[in-house]
Amino acid sequence: MLRAANVRVRDRTWTKSRYEALEKMLGLSLNEYGLLCDEGVRSVFDPTVAIRYDWAHSFLQEGIVTTEMYLFIAHCSEHLGLRERDLCDFLKNTQWSFPKATAPKSQKLWRIWDTYRVNSSTDANRLKCSISELFSVYGLVRFYIHSQIAPLDGFQDVAAAQFKSFLSLCECVDTIISAKRAPDHESCRRHVPILRASLAEHMNLFIEAYGDARVVPKAHWALDIPHQVETDGFVIDSFVLERLHISVKSVADLTKNTERFERSVLSGVLNKHVRELQDLQVGSGLLGRITSRPDFPNLAFADHLDYDNMKLSIKDVVVQAGGHCCGVVIACVADMESFTLHVWVDILVFDSRITPQAAQWQFSGERAVWPVARLRPALAWRDLGDGRLIVLSR
Repeated sequence: MLRAANVRVRDRTWTKSRYEALEKMLGLSLNEYGLLCDEGVRSVFDPTVAIRYDWAHSFLQEGIVTTEMYLFIAHCSEHLGLRERDLCDFLKNTQWSFPKATAPKSQKLWRIWDTYRVNSSTDANRLKCSISELFSVYGLVRFYIHSQIAPLDGFQDVAAAQFKSFLSLCECVDTIISAKRAPDHESCRRHVPILRASLAEHMNLFIEAYGDARVVPKAHWALDIPHQVETDGFVIDSFVLERLHISVKSVADLTKNTERFERSVLSGVLNKHVRELQDLQVGSGLLGRITSRPDFPNLAFADHLDYDNMKLSIKDVVVQAGGHCCGVVIACVADMESFTLHVWVDILVFDSRITPQAAQWQFSGERAVWPVARLRPALAWRDLGDGRLIVLSR
């Protein structure tokens, strides 16, 4: 396909920009001397079966969510008088609390809608932010749309189609995240029919709301993800690789020696890695100062723990699998006999549902010890000051 399109560009029957959009859609670049153009190899083996499209880049990096969230907020700004500053103030509100492990970054998410970023987003017709920023802010913006924008007078008259498309997009993202958290291959594959139907429905609703000219090339990548999950039995993404990029970039940005740039950067990365290894704790366990109590001789207590790269701390709000129970961590506990990790929590009882992923909870006055394996940290929460919390789950 790229070969034929390249010929048309040379014959000037296609524009170069159209050809580049085709490359982006396919995720490939034409190289006449490359592996994919070797027909001898392709007669024996098709290298494209090894290609995997990353859902995080397809949705969160100049992708579907990046585009639609920008278009939706811009549409509401035009027809309902919503200002980007309103969303910025909502995210800056100090009443919001975040898990201790992610708080430093989460408290800066409002910068996505500061003046500089807004101008950059307008020029690009999409939000200008990193994958991790959008993944973190996604739930907060979703809550803001449900609780602050949807109740406005005239919303259904001017934004019903756009809201319906956005809700369909949320269902796609939620399904991918659920598949990613599935405990085994078979459970993961059960999400495939739902994801395939959700992606098709969203494509139709998006075109109905914004027209087909707004469909980004990466929307084509997203349609391949259900087949990948069905083939592999798990969800592949690039978050670990992106963290490694950030680690190297943090050294490269400070390196001024351009004569031996590669050597200087690699030396800095190696030194940084050695420092991190000195503080490395292999496997899951308690973090920080560990104490014991005479009345519980087999238990150890700490303010923090790490379970399979999930970090929890005291005062964090945790949600049980299925979202039916919440609690506020008051201690991290290790059982030295069974070698298992738990958290001691103040139990929250359900009060009312606010949005599909946000609810109001209240303190029950009871405490319990929950196994960490069945928990995940809440995305964010707000203390209403009367024994009630608004909790946003991922």
